Amino acid sequence: MKNIIRLQVLFAVALSGMVASCDPDDGGDGPFYYYRFAIENRSDVPLKIEGYRTRDLATGNVLATPLLLHTISLPAGAQSNPQDVTLMTSLEQIPVIYPGFENNTDSLAVTFGDSGRGYYVLDRTDGFYSGAWIQGRGTLLNFSTPDLLPNGGVLVYPFTQAEADNAPEL
Repeated sequence: MKNIIRLQVLFAVALSGMVASCDPDDGGDGPFYYYRFAIENRSDVPLKIEGYRTRDLATGNVLATPLLLHTISLPAGAQSNPQDVTLMTSLEQIPVIYPGFENNTDSLAVTFGDSGRGYYVLDRTDGFYSGAWIQGRGTLLNFSTPDLLPNGGVLVYPFTQAEADNAPEL
């Protein structure tokens, strides 16, 4: 009988520990960092950014046809609508993914007008990216503070006229 009571007490203590560790407020007490991001097309031609998934989520095998997940189209000289993001770590400490591309996007294609010129990046599944991206800039799948310009409370990822003019053929 004493053993049964001991087991019940141990079970109650263990259960209360599990319930306490499942507190919905646990880990959400901050600090939180709030940001507003936007993309700006500073070129004189339309800009299109397409996010793709090129690998099967379950197996990692390359898909026969890439799956288009998200598109941002901006006319010349335009800025996208600001996207609000809440992070548990400051942007200075970790790179982030631009909102809309976080849904299993592993590749991006950026094109300027109808020129057939632009930039692309592919996730190699080993934590590194390959492709032809803008020299010295993080991609929209992996950017941080140096890639952004503050503009009235919004952190802007700009695409410039020089980047459009110097973009490689795709």
